[in-house]
Amino acid sequence: MLFVNNLSFNGNEEQKARILPKVCSGEWIGAMAMSEPDAGTDVLGLSTTAKKTEDGNWCINGRKMWITNGCLDETGTPADVVWVYARTGTDERGRVEMSTFIVEAGMPGYTVGQKIFDKTGMRA
Repeated sequence: MLFVNNLSFNGNEEQKARILPKVCSGEWIGAMAMSEPDAGTDVLGLSTTAKKTEDGNWCINGRKMWITNGCLDETGTPADVVWVYARTGTDERGRVEMSTFIVEAGMPGYTVGQKIFDKTGMRA
């Protein structure tokens, strides 16, 4: 649901037309990657960065954790598509600039760790 809401409100028309039908039909599993090992859900404390490359693409570098649907099973099967939060700079007043990116399974450099079990209640 978090992936669908983010894409519905913030994605461009091409992204919505290509991805939403697959996620809404259940063909694809979507995830939202915001939480990090050292920042939790403190968005301004995120350390994941994204830098624009010379060819106009983006290079995202960082780690995410506690991502619902991020890792689908014990073998490390990733979600088909992930909405990723990353720092993209600071403005003239020193405030963090944040952007979101759609990362699809199979994209170069995208890897998934292990599925975390028992992440609810007192053990969270």
